[in-house]
Amino acid sequence: MRSMERRLNALEGQAGPREPVIGAIVRCLVWPGPKGPISLGVMHAAILTGPNAGMQLNRADGESAEAFQERCNAMVEAEQ
Repeated sequence: MRSMERRLNALEGQAGPREPVIGAIVRCLVWPGPKGPISLGVMHAAILTGPNAGMQLNRADGESAEAFQERCNAMVEAEQ
């Protein structure tokens, strides 16, 4: 296992640092229904990149899933 770790570290050193590919992780809420799962839509998000990295967002009452996605994207792409 040690040799695999050394090889991986060597490859990562050659490749150099990389920016994360994913900007945000969005979690959707699903509720069990009588005919199968019912999606309640996007409810939470974790921002991974940009000046707001580490921030947790919750969908506001009455906010559409699309509006919440746009708000998350704006947080990822915000200027410092």
